[in-house]
Amino acid sequence: MKTPVNKEILQNHWNYSWWKYLFLVVIAIFGWNLIYTTTAYRPPENKKVVLLADCMGKDVQLDAYLERVRQNEMADMEQVNSMLVFMDETYGEMQLSTYIAAGEGDIYVLNKSHFQAYASQGAFMPLETLEGVVEYCEAQGMDLRKGWRVDSELHERHLYGIPMSYLPHLKSFLYTTEECYLSIIVNNQNQENVEKLFNILLRDMVASAATPTDLLTPPAQ
Repeated sequence: MKTPVNKEILQNHWNYSWWKYLFLVVIAIFGWNLIYTTTAYRPPENKKVVLLADCMGKDVQLDAYLERVRQNEMADMEQVNSMLVFMDETYGEMQLSTYIAAGEGDIYVLNKSHFQAYASQGAFMPLETLEGVVEYCEAQGMDLRKGWRVDSELHERHLYGIPMSYLPHLKSFLYTTEECYLSIIVNNQNQENVEKLFNILLRDMVASAATPTDLLTPPAQ
């Protein structure tokens, strides 16, 4: 004969088995997140450009600016945005080195110590090989001497970074007080568009561009 199901039986069952239901809910949520994460659409490498920074913090206006650039000047890209590496005492250094080794991100903004360390390892592109970059920077009155570093393996000296002190609007978007450098990672997988965004940043982030707010306004048609 079956035991009748009543309020007392249900209450007793719940008292002893509530954790099983909680466990099932947690597993269901985790499973759903895992499925969503693994199946969510991600733009291919040739359809995205990412600016990665290890600075103090990121203003939401930086991504607004990058999206404006995508819409008006890089419409064939599906994603142009930024990532921030939070440099805590333990995880940040490991995360940054992993990103660089894996080629995550395309254009980097790194503080002086990180820039010098990774530039000496040959992690960045020689910027003097890009057409017009040195000429443009010098025409803007930039002193690029601090951006030249020696690759410790090849023993060659190259321009690996543009001092961000000459790009005040980018510095304000990242609101950092550190000495930073703008570089292109050597193993990016979208060179043409990475170079295009790099040149746009050089154009827009110098002092002659009116204000950071103006950079969020689409150009007149």
